[in-house]
Amino acid sequence: MKKRILIFLVTLTLALSIFNLTSCARPVQEANTRPKAAIIDQLGSLYPNETFIQDITQNLEKAGFTVTLIKGDQITVDLFQKLPTYGYKLIIFRVHSTAPPDKNLQPNRTFFFTNEPYSKSKYISHQLADRLLPARVDEDSPYYFSVSAEFMKDYCLGQYNRTVIIAMGCISLNSTDMAEAFISCFLQVGIPHFCKTFSPAPVGKINLT
Repeated sequence: MKKRILIFLVTLTLALSIFNLTSCARPVQEANTRPKAAIIDQLGSLYPNETFIQDITQNLEKAGFTVTLIKGDQITVDLFQKLPTYGYKLIIFRVHSTAPPDKNLQPNRTFFFTNEPYSKSKYISHQLADRLLPARVDEDSPYYFSVSAEFMKDYCLGQYNRTVIIAMGCISLNSTDMAEAFISCFLQVGIPHFCKTFSPAPVGKINLT
């Protein structure tokens, strides 16, 4: 566990270095404000790791960030849709991610879990188009909505501006579709950076139905 956290801290250090390079080109008014960072801890509901969250938060605050921890029922489809509008300069996704096992769906697709309980009566058009799918960690866990790269690309509101994104899901970059979705949401003047690292918590088998 300590080794994994150390590896993540190295990744975070590199991400902060990238952020510092892009900060040189920020407008003066923006440069004089504290940058905002978000930790989206979807994993925390089943695999809490307070030590990890505290360490990352402290390191980010030392680097000058204002840190927001997003967890539990705050992690919804609506959150993912509006994420670019919040002005975060660093986003860490500590979330389950998976690809659909259904052979009728394209295999090289990436889905991020939310903590929003699944319902057949919500987001009907997105469900019919397979942009949102029900997902669960194992056979004993409840179903939640999961968001596809297509949803993140075509239905997110706003645009990212010089944002560094770190994804910690199991297969966040087995395919490039999620990274490409985030990149498509960047302003032309922004410099997109999408990093993948491991999840520091055990992750069970993930099933989509």
